[in-house]
Amino acid sequence: MAKRMNLNVFGITDPDMIASVHKAILSLPSTDIGVFCSPSYAVLPGFCDVHVHFREPGFSYKETVRTGSLSAANGGYTDVCTMPNLKPAPDTRENIEVQLDIIKNDAKINFILHRLLLFIFF
Repeated sequence: MAKRMNLNVFGITDPDMIASVHKAILSLPSTDIGVFCSPSYAVLPGFCDVHVHFREPGFSYKETVRTGSLSAANGGYTDVCTMPNLKPAPDTRENIEVQLDIIKNDAKINFILHRLLLFIFF
């Protein structure tokens, strides 16, 4: 999977133009990368939402990885942390692999997976 850019460029919709702005920013000396001004667009770091519910697998009638990640990307989010309330619950390697396969095929942004915490009391 290709690494996605963690950069938001608001005001530009052409992907080639976004890529050229990204390249221009990366070519600046590190001492100059604090401020990047333009009357046409704003450049911000990618946002990360640390609490999302993309209900796939199990509850795709509520939200899917594809629809949720597209919505997040349109809002400037490049990373999301998904909650583990899925069916099957991601509590075994096999169940986690089901979730990872869906993410690999359908995600439009980067995913960080929250895991279930299982407490055993004696």
